[in-house]
Order: sequence, then structure tokens, then C-alpha cells
Amino acid sequence: MPGLILVIEDEPGIVDFLRRGLRAHGFEVLAALDGISGTDLALNEDVDLIVLDMMLPGRSGLEVLASVSAAKPGLPVIVLTARGDIDRRTRCRCRRLPGQAVLARGARRAGPCSIACGDANAGDRDPRRRHRG
Repeated sequence: MPGLILVIEDEPGIVDFLRRGLRAHGFEVLAALDGISGTDLALNEDVDLIVLDMMLPGRSGLEVLASVSAAKPGLPVIVLTARGDIDRRTRCRCRRLPGQAVLARGARRAGPCSIACGDANAGDRDPRRRHRG
């Protein structure tokens, strides 16, 4: 049975796009347009997944992520960013928080979307470094 997904994103068009797509697959969707109300919903609602933008008014995505991870350590969070180059500091902070992944739209080397951290951090590896054996 599909669950409840919280979308924390300040662009109404992106929220609407995600809401329509997720509802079409049977998910219930809550949305917040800023980091403060997003944190409140994340901590007070029984959500199954959070889709989180990094650049938010009120509270940054990293601040929201830190609060949610401290209060609900097993809650999965997918971080969306329009910044194709996710800086090293952001990747390191995300890696310290369990169950997180960052999807970057417009990443230069990996195509339109790359996974930059979290459990599935294969997109963060340099493709030139291959195991030989």
C-alpha cells in the first residue's frame, strides 16, 4: 500500500508536478513551501518519505535534514537540488545522515540526474576508478 510523502519545495510548479506524479501512483502527498513549515510537518506528521529541496526560504534544506534525521533517524529523505555541482561539504554532511540520497538535476558528468550521496552513492564515484581484478 502506498504511503504518505512530504514534499518540501519552494517552487509551486515543481510541487504540483511531484504531487500529480506521486498521486497517480497512489501516494498521498503533503507539501510545504518553506523550511520552517516543512520541518514542522516532517516532525509532526507520520510521513513515510520526504522529498526535500536544498535551497528553501526560512530554513535551509540542510537544516531541515539535520532536524529530521535527529528526530526520526530511519526516515528516508531524497534531497533535490537544481545545482548540478553539489559541493563536497554538502555531500559529506549528507553522508553522515542515515538513509539519505541527493539527486542533482543537470549534473555535468552523469547526465540529467546523478545520485551524489546516501546508501546508493554510485553516482558519486569517479567512473575512471574501476576495480581491476
